[in-house]
Amino acid sequence: RAAGGMAAAVFLSFGTVFAAGTAADRTAYFTLGFTVAISAFADLVLRKKLVHLLGLAAGSALAAFACLQMPPTAFRWAFWPWYLLGLFPYLLFLPVLIAGGRRIRFRAAVPRAAAVGVLLGFAALALGEWTAGLPFLAVLIALALEQYAESDPEMTRFDRLLKHWARFFAAAGILLVAGYCLFRFGKVRAFPLPNNMTMTVFAILILVVWSLMATRDKRLEVKTCYLALGAAFFLCGLPAMIPASAILRHTPAELVRRCWPQEKPVFVAADPDLRPMMYWAKVASHVAPLSPAKMPDLIRPGMRTVLVVREPDSRSLPAARRRIVLRPAGLAILEYE
Repeated sequence: RAAGGMAAAVFLSFGTVFAAGTAADRTAYFTLGFTVAISAFADLVLRKKLVHLLGLAAGSALAAFACLQMPPTAFRWAFWPWYLLGLFPYLLFLPVLIAGGRRIRFRAAVPRAAAVGVLLGFAALALGEWTAGLPFLAVLIALALEQYAESDPEMTRFDRLLKHWARFFAAAGILLVAGYCLFRFGKVRAFPLPNNMTMTVFAILILVVWSLMATRDKRLEVKTCYLALGAAFFLCGLPAMIPASAILRHTPAELVRRCWPQEKPVFVAADPDLRPMMYWAKVASHVAPLSPAKMPDLIRPGMRTVLVVREPDSRSLPAARRRIVLRPAGLAILEYE
């Protein structure tokens, strides 16, 4: 029970889970369906009850449906270095996790099931969705923490790492405030400051306070939950930490606003998975979900048409009056008139 509760806290405070859960796509449904399917399968093997067979069918159906609706892009990017940042904050405590993980008795039923679940989860990479392995990775982290606490009841190394990282983030917050003061009241203009300074400092402060609270409690479950709460609040403030200049360069909605600052496009066509971005940009009077193959039919003389497509798809379309490529997002915006 203790490992299960800690695993839930760990999973909900992963950076990748936060990113996937706020991206408004079907990643969360795939992960939910996949997790239900694997969990129901384990229960079906152990208990042989009909309800678990129904859970296996429902979870598999949800995962399959979500998988069919998702573009197969996650597999290509799954091993890029910045995806490791999605394991924040637990990468910061890797020495503790390694020490505890080496003591896990994989001959026992629960750790063995968790290990098999992780392998099955990462096998989901072939389907283009690596986050399906995170629930099982969270279980392994919880088991590793449990084994570490048995070997070191005082959890000295864990507390030492918590204090070190709390000092690091506190120092980062102080430097940000100093940079803001120089930018606001001095003549220095070279600081890439966060988009929302107040929210950034507040998020860092919460992370530091909860981390220090975790060092003062010797119960592993409470310590883990304090760390998870601090990380979750910090992740909620993460969008505010992006500098305004980076938002203008890399956010498709901001690019659309800058392309058409005076008036809304008469018509916008977009790939189905790009429609939410166009709605959030609040620039489209109408958004039609169209495949790139059908988009040339919209280009008519005397009618202003704006197409938002993936950059590779834009190469097969007719030459536009204006063509803007947002390379970090892999999008192209084409204007015809």
